[in-house]
Amino acid sequence: MILASWRSLVPTATSGLADNNEIDQGLAAVRKYNQDNPKTPLAVKIRVWGGFWAPDWVMQASGGKIGVVHTNGQGNSKNRDLGHVWSDAYHKAWAHLQELLAAKYDADPLVHEVAVTSCMMFTAEPFSIDTHPGALDPLRKAGMTDANYKACLNNIVDDYAPWKTTRFETPLNPFKDTDSGKPVHDVNFTLS
Repeated sequence: MILASWRSLVPTATSGLADNNEIDQGLAAVRKYNQDNPKTPLAVKIRVWGGFWAPDWVMQASGGKIGVVHTNGQGNSKNRDLGHVWSDAYHKAWAHLQELLAAKYDADPLVHEVAVTSCMMFTAEPFSIDTHPGALDPLRKAGMTDANYKACLNNIVDDYAPWKTTRFETPLNPFKDTDSGKPVHDVNFTLS
C-alpha cells in the first residue's frame, strides 16, 4: 500500500499534482522491487489521507480550520485541524483530486486498487466519527449534522468515478448518528 497525504499531493489550489510525490516514489520502489524479484511481483493499493491531512487551502476554502481534540481507541488524544469535510467546497476539491489522480495513475498496471477516503476525518475509515466531546462538539458547532455528513458519504461512488480501470474499496464501520447528542449506530445507512 502506498500512503500519501492530500496536503503533499496538491499543496496549493493551483499547483496540480506535485512532481515526484509519495505515490510516484512508491511506484518507483515497487517497479524496482518487481525488476529485482520477477517471480514475486507486487501490485499497489493507493490510499490518500484527507481529513487532518487536507491542504490548508482546502480547509480555508471549505469554511476555515476547525480545531479539535481527536481521541483514538486507546484513549490517546491529539490536537488536530479539520476542514468542513461535509461542505460543497471540500467535496468539490476532493472530487477534483480524484480526477487528477485517476488521470495520472488509473492506467498504471501496478495500481490495482484505490482506497476510498472521502469524508475521512482522523482515520482511513470515512464512516468513522470521533464521538468524544473534544472532537464532536467543535464539529457540531461548525455545522456538521448527520444529514450533511451522510450526504458527503453518499457521494463516494461519484467521487471515484474517474477511476475507470482501477478497483476502489471502502472500509466500513457502522455510521454513528450524533444529532441526538448520544452516538447511535446506523447500520442501515452503512449498508445502503
